[in-house]
This record gives sequence, structure tokens and C-alpha cells, in this order.
Amino acid sequence: MFFDEITKAIITNKLYLESDLTLSKLAKLFGKSNQKISEIINQYSGKNFNDFINHFRVKEAKIKLLAKENKQYTIATIAFDVGFNSLSSFNYAFKKFVGVTPSAFRNE
Repeated sequence: MFFDEITKAIITNKLYLESDLTLSKLAKLFGKSNQKISEIINQYSGKNFNDFINHFRVKEAKIKLLAKENKQYTIATIAFDVGFNSLSSFNYAFKKFVGVTPSAFRNE
């Protein structure tokens, strides 16, 4: 299934860590139109492109926030490391997917 190919490429190559990853770049990578990639992601994940990518970024951020070796890093540093372009978009996505803020998650 083509959706599985997209997901595998995103995870294996950690494409979600690229802060400049766009629907257009992903479409070019697979030689498909933006609309086709968008339709497939929407249909099979139930998320739009941004939420689909941010889901992977938030998963990575959760791992980094819990890692003892990352305690000295700020939440902002981790947010940028996992591909977010702004702290506010990171906080919004994190709370949307996890249900708590990154700082509350880290302190739990």
C-alpha cells in the first residue's frame, strides 16, 4: 500500500526532523502530485499533512524529553531538534497529541 511506503520513508529516513519538510517535497520524493500525497495521508491516517508529520515529531520529542541525558536541554531546543520552526507550534501540537504541555510532561 502506498500509504505504508510514505510512512516507512518518513520514519526510516527521519524526514519529520527536517523543519523545511513540505507536502511538495514529499510529493517530489515519490513522483506524485501534492494532491495525491495529501489525499492518501488524509484517507489512511485521518490527519492532514501537518498533523501527520507533527505526530512523528511529538513522538520523538517525548523520547527526548524523558531521556536523562537531555535534562540540560531546554524544551525549545528539543522542539527545534525534532523539526518544529517555532515553540508555539510545538507547544500546540504537543498538547493536541499528548494532552499536556511539554513542561508538564517532562515534570511528570
